[in-house]
Amino acid sequence: MTTKMRMALLLSAALAFCAVGIGQVGKPQPDENGVYAGNGVWAAALVHPVPAIASDDPRLKGSKSVCGLLVEAGADGVPETVAVANRVASPFDDAAILAVRQSRFEPGTFKGKPVPTRFMVWVPFIDGHPAVPVGGGSAPWKKPAGLKTLTNPVPISTPPVELSDEARRGHYAGYVVIQVLIDEDGSPTHARLLVRAGKGMDDNALAAVSKWRFKPATLEGVPVPFLMNAEVAFR
Repeated sequence: MTTKMRMALLLSAALAFCAVGIGQVGKPQPDENGVYAGNGVWAAALVHPVPAIASDDPRLKGSKSVCGLLVEAGADGVPETVAVANRVASPFDDAAILAVRQSRFEPGTFKGKPVPTRFMVWVPFIDGHPAVPVGGGSAPWKKPAGLKTLTNPVPISTPPVELSDEARRGHYAGYVVIQVLIDEDGSPTHARLLVRAGKGMDDNALAAVSKWRFKPATLEGVPVPFLMNAEVAFR
């Protein structure tokens, strides 16, 4: 985000973005599914990827597509939920899901303790190349191993977040952390509140984030869905 954009947004709210598993923000608390997210939580790491079997599929010829999968892994690192995150279905989705379920992950952690986590895994189906899953957690501010051509989403339109009337009248401040999936069109979807501020600020933050637009993340030049956290600080 440019300095000019930051200064403009500080008039109403301060923003920070990060990929899930790469320097997360917010106080870690398990959600309704027991999944952890927030500051100090590291997503499960992919340590033994199993390639998807699609080499004999005639639809692969000339193909350059990527299946983005939203994964929830238990405290043992075993994927419990693997869901397609792409807006448009792919003929390779089933092969991608099977490959990820057969792959091995190190558990996600919080304060050194294994915990359930949520993260992205991508399976690129590119003619002439093995469809090897990539993704999972990593060290702070470093791309996960194997993602040499991953680009993060870039904000292109972030309308200011207005302070709620209740917070303005009471001179309240606070911050809201929202986990959001940026789809391959650059639109935010599947927003989840990780940290609440109350006083009407949560609803205002969610409403504003839903209107933001991004240049989408890419893998091997293909637009892909991307899971990230957005922090909205009301001053």
